[in-house]
Amino acid sequence: MTGAEAAVRARLASLPLRTITIDLWQDSFREAGLVANGRGRIFVEPHDSPARLDFRVCHGMTVHIHTHGDERGLELFERVKEFNPRAIVMVMQDSIVMWNPRDGLTEYEG
Repeated sequence: MTGAEAAVRARLASLPLRTITIDLWQDSFREAGLVANGRGRIFVEPHDSPARLDFRVCHGMTVHIHTHGDERGLELFERVKEFNPRAIVMVMQDSIVMWNPRDGLTEYEG
């Protein structure tokens, strides 16, 4: 996983970080670690196991997850939920899943 360190530094420095984007797309452009305009970006490497990653930086944040919708993406979704984000928006190839602690899970297919 790359990029989490920059997001942690931004939070520790009290910078106005509002969202975290986590990419599982292997063909994604590699701007992991970029913290700009209140957004942090994390790239999960192909060899990383989502269930073992530390997403404490996501606590209280809105998290956007980009994935193909495979098992690995669902593992990442469940792992991020363990760190109490404000909300999760998971964008897949054919649907969008939204979750927050108050309303639970909502899925949009299209």
